[in-house]
Amino acid sequence: MTSPYGRSTVRVLPGTDIPAASRDGIRIASGSSQPMFDGNGQINASSTQSLMQALGHIQATRTRVAFTNPADKAAQTAFLKQAFADPNPSQVQKLGDTASKTIMETMRRHNFTRRCLVEDVAEGLQPTIRVSVMDVQAQVVIDKETVRTQDVRGYFFQPPEFDLATYITLSNKDLAQIGPDLLDEKFNDGLVAIWTQEDRLTRQMFLGTQGLYNTPFGFSSFTPAVLAAMKNRVEAWGLTATTLLISYDIWNDIASNPDWQQFYSPLEKHDLALEGRLGRLMGMEIVTDGYIYDNLRVLNPGEVFVLGAPNTLGKVLQRKALEATAIDRRVVGESSRGWFLEQIQAMAVVNARAVGYGSRI
Repeated sequence: MTSPYGRSTVRVLPGTDIPAASRDGIRIASGSSQPMFDGNGQINASSTQSLMQALGHIQATRTRVAFTNPADKAAQTAFLKQAFADPNPSQVQKLGDTASKTIMETMRRHNFTRRCLVEDVAEGLQPTIRVSVMDVQAQVVIDKETVRTQDVRGYFFQPPEFDLATYITLSNKDLAQIGPDLLDEKFNDGLVAIWTQEDRLTRQMFLGTQGLYNTPFGFSSFTPAVLAAMKNRVEAWGLTATTLLISYDIWNDIASNPDWQQFYSPLEKHDLALEGRLGRLMGMEIVTDGYIYDNLRVLNPGEVFVLGAPNTLGKVLQRKALEATAIDRRVVGESSRGWFLEQIQAMAVVNARAVGYGSRI
């Protein structure tokens, strides 16, 4: 039987899990009857200022990546019951394969680690990063909880590998009471576990660079002068700042201050905006965590990172892409089945000079 489960992305209304009613169900402003997006997926905005405010309004909604489809409820119920009743784990494994691919695809599109660092395949006995500048200090992930500072003395750096892992299990009682919707909850538990572990480690590496070369900035309001100073500090090392990573609330400072308009290059496409890409400021691509659920956010309110080009900043070296293995806990006396999710990788920021940091005080 072919699995009727798969990835779908929907927008939900503020404070609810209710899918939007019109094209993503988002209006141009609160109480307005005008849709946020036209038929081509462009944001309905008459000026740069209204576009910036509209992007802020979109943040009131959330992107929910679903594993189930309301139109296929009957097929999904039948498949789920058949899979979990069959002593052969092949059908359960099929669900796990779909879930792991969905989680990986979602992370590549939405989490900031995969957009700020170069993603590559780990090859050979020891993963190796080619370093463009020697005699710098790097931030390296040692394990899923530890980041350390290490000196880089040559053109090749070898970070250690570590694993990110979690379990997803479903009990017979839960299946009987909740049905196929339970898979959405369990899928998102797995997504949160892997996504947040990776982004927390990346944030920890970025923070660990501060004080090594670049001094952190403090600000009461995020202004063009603050960003220019942060950008200049990174580029004083002969680097090019290409990415501006901001927490969700920083956009309110930008959208409410008309001084930003001359530095802003808009991005109007619907699908890219919902991935947290807001356009460019002072030539840097803006990346934010403002379009995802709170439990996926790892940036603190008021945080800003100015980052060098990914090829000068660091890498994620994937030894093993996220993989699901079917497990059956009935063999240890528990009425549940599910999956063990694991990925193996190495991560390092190999040039601390390429990270500038500021926060609201």
